[in-house]
Amino acid sequence: MEALQDTGTQAQLWMWAGIGIGLLLGGAAGGIAAWLGDARALTLGLAVFQLCMGLPAATGALRLAQVAVQVQEQTVPARGRLLGYEAESASEAQRRKRPGGRPAQRPRVAFTTPEGQRLEFLGLGGSRSGLAVGAEVPVRYVAARPQEALVADFQTLWGPAWALGAFGTFALSGAAVFLLGMAGSGRVAAEAPGVPSRPMTKSERRAARKLVQPAAKPAPLSPAVPPARDPLSRGLHLASVGLLLLAVPLPVMWMRARPMEVVAVVFAAITAGLVGLIVAQALARRAATGGEPARWPLIPALLALNFGYFALGAWLFTRA
Repeated sequence: MEALQDTGTQAQLWMWAGIGIGLLLGGAAGGIAAWLGDARALTLGLAVFQLCMGLPAATGALRLAQVAVQVQEQTVPARGRLLGYEAESASEAQRRKRPGGRPAQRPRVAFTTPEGQRLEFLGLGGSRSGLAVGAEVPVRYVAARPQEALVADFQTLWGPAWALGAFGTFALSGAAVFLLGMAGSGRVAAEAPGVPSRPMTKSERRAARKLVQPAAKPAPLSPAVPPARDPLSRGLHLASVGLLLLAVPLPVMWMRARPMEVVAVVFAAITAGLVGLIVAQALARRAATGGEPARWPLIPALLALNFGYFALGAWLFTRA
């Protein structure tokens, strides 16, 4: 469909424009901060760059998802048959940035409308590549113009939105890490007595943390008994570490499946391992503090979010 192709082209332009603007604004912000003597100049520059890169990509992904929904609403489903594959043109291969401009194989699909009209069309390059000739293929077409048809799989409808969304999620996660790190260092500077009001260096931040630490408590009359380790958190921690260690070798060695299915299993296992570590850490801190709510670690949570996003997309690619 023309709407999906045009929106995809616009979204890519937004993303590349965001990268260019991010290089300029990030470099300018970091340079000005360094000129002012801010020790967080590099962190600020990277945060601005990733924000400028991630926001257009995420916006383009949302717009592509909206267009995909509209295409589904404005078309009707049909069942097609795979007739074979044809190599895409050299210009299409170059536009899609395939290695060495190597062309992908486009599926040729035939379907019949309820009125008995038989039509054929070429699908997206690389789509339905794992099917045998003669297999059934889902199709959607415009009822008033049945020659406007597409293969109704995840790659064609949702693949561009998923790819841009992955790019935007990764960039915005990095920006969140940098910005929250800067906010944390600023809080240390505000709480520490007798420290300079200008942004602090690493050594000054370490010294400030020592200043804000509570005074040492008097030694107890009886020997302190270390808190017992929560068996649930310990078992969950060991299981999560084992899952992370085996997440790549076991699926690669033992799964007899398509590459994208292996990728989906690997990313899902990594996501589960990271979530397990987060929960185990929260349970351990809760047990050590007597029920006080624990802070959720930011970086493992963002990593789990990104790996989970990739796992879901890879799995949907295999189900299409």
